[in-house]
Amino acid sequence: MEGGWAHAVVQPEVGGLLLRRPFEAELLDAPGHWRDAILKVARKDMLKTLPPADGGASESPEAVEKRFAAWTANKPYMFRLAEKVIRHEMGKIVEQCGGPPPKDGQAGSPGARSLSASQRLLVEKMNAYHSTWQEVLLLLSYSPEEGAIAVVINRPLSQGVTPQLAALIYGGQLALEQHLKVASAKGVENAFDGRDDIRQFAEAFREGGVVYHGGPEEGDKPGFVVHGNGDVLEGAKEIAPGTRIFTGGIKAAGESVRRSEARKKREELYQNPGMFEAVARAAKATGMRPPVEGLVETDVMDYRLFVGRRQWGPGQLEKEVARGMWQPAACARPLALKQCLALPKPLWHEVMELMGGDCAEFSKFEFMRRDDLLEEDDEEVEEEVKEEEEQVEEVVVVEQVEEVEEVEQLEQAESKIKEE
Repeated sequence: MEGGWAHAVVQPEVGGLLLRRPFEAELLDAPGHWRDAILKVARKDMLKTLPPADGGASESPEAVEKRFAAWTANKPYMFRLAEKVIRHEMGKIVEQCGGPPPKDGQAGSPGARSLSASQRLLVEKMNAYHSTWQEVLLLLSYSPEEGAIAVVINRPLSQGVTPQLAALIYGGQLALEQHLKVASAKGVENAFDGRDDIRQFAEAFREGGVVYHGGPEEGDKPGFVVHGNGDVLEGAKEIAPGTRIFTGGIKAAGESVRRSEARKKREELYQNPGMFEAVARAAKATGMRPPVEGLVETDVMDYRLFVGRRQWGPGQLEKEVARGMWQPAACARPLALKQCLALPKPLWHEVMELMGGDCAEFSKFEFMRRDDLLEEDDEEVEEEVKEEEEQVEEVVVVEQVEEVEEVEQLEQAESKIKEE
């Protein structure tokens, strides 16, 4: 988007974003069995591809580690290697659990009971990854002592708000159950009897309102609205000073949208704002109610409606960030408030590319694995990615060769000095 910006930050910040990192990146950054397993394969690859000149007899441990650090600095190589290790291990797990469980002493697959602790951990991490794949979260509140609350902003649930969805967003599960009960007893047309507030909210967002699945927690509680109109809406609250991102004011938002839609319809009727003003003056002269001056009118697309959220207890989010699950980001306000509808590029990819560096590389890797984003020139893009990876690998190998030669020269010089 024009004027959009985003950059990676170390700590989460209210009004900023959290982006789910690729599974391969998570395993590479999280200390433990699977990171060690990937590094073990990488070391074997290095020794096979670039063995020491004399079989390693004269190479010091420090020199080996220096070579290995340069080898693993190749991000494209490490990402692809992690991908291969994961695929291989998951294949073993599927094969191990794929058969029927043993019965009455007969042969059969022992299933999940036979998995090791590290295998179970891999499955758990994989399941968690799939349930949060490429999520982009807007952080609404954050404190290491109290935890954090965020909403997923790239999971549209509905464009257009049904009466049932309006009841759920406005009043939660209890309001929805009451709505269904009244509709069953009195008919759908009378389902909002006694709840004009919900009826008006439903009318305001019925056609253009965009509802998002904000996360798996608190789905039965009243939803909420995120917007940038807090300075003109009663009940709105800025999530943090200076962000100009607001929650709350859902009733005022509905009234504002209804006024805007009513004005648009009247202007369409008269096809001319001047004619509309003339009709307003005539209405005032005859005692009819004219348009009220000074009341705020906003567009329905100014608002994001959310059902559910993501929550963390004290210290939980920090641990997940440290394990490589989430990439915190600061970003432009319009980027955090934009609607995720018919975007030319998925929001996750857009933000990752804006951040640059490793994040942009991760976006490129993930893009090439998605069949739903393929276009006519994707073969050229894929070829370009492969060429870049090969160039990086060639540079790393050349650097490693030069480092080995430099170490050998130094060792030879030291031995000559000793002889003299």
